[in-house]
Amino acid sequence: MEEAGIGWPYDANHANKISEWIAKGFLGRISLNEILYELDSRCSEILRHNAKYILRTFDNPDQPSDESTRAFIKAIVVTRNYYSHFKASSDGILTASQIYETNHCLKAMIINIFCQNMGIDEKLIRNILGRDRELCMQTHFLIEPSPQQ
Repeated sequence: MEEAGIGWPYDANHANKISEWIAKGFLGRISLNEILYELDSRCSEILRHNAKYILRTFDNPDQPSDESTRAFIKAIVVTRNYYSHFKASSDGILTASQIYETNHCLKAMIINIFCQNMGIDEKLIRNILGRDRELCMQTHFLIEPSPQQ
C-alpha cells in the first residue's frame, strides 16, 4: 500500500477489509457453470439434450434432466480447468471421445448465438443446426417435424 502511495496504514483491520473486497469480487461473479447453463437455455438446450449421451448415463434417455445437465456442465468446466490451469488431479474430466462430442455441442451453441445475434428466426436456426452434416448427431432433435400432407 505504501509503495502505491495510498497513504493508508496497513493493519489487521485493513487486511479484513481488503479480503472482503477480494471475496466480493470473486464470489460476486457468476460461475462458469452457471454461465454455460444459462447459455444452454438460450441455445435450444443443446447441452441438456446431449448430457446423458455423452456422460453415458441412460437412466431415462427420453427425458433430459436438470441433474444430468448440471453434471455434464460441471464435467466441461472441470475438464477446462484441468487442461488450462494444469491441475494435478484428473478426477472428473471428460474422456477424449467425450471431449470430441462436447466440442460439437459447444460449436452448435456458438453458431446458435451468432445466428440469434444476426436476427435469424429461431425455427430456421434449429433446422439449420439439426441438418448440419458435422453437428447432426448432437442437434438432430432440433428439427421440427414437417406437417403431414
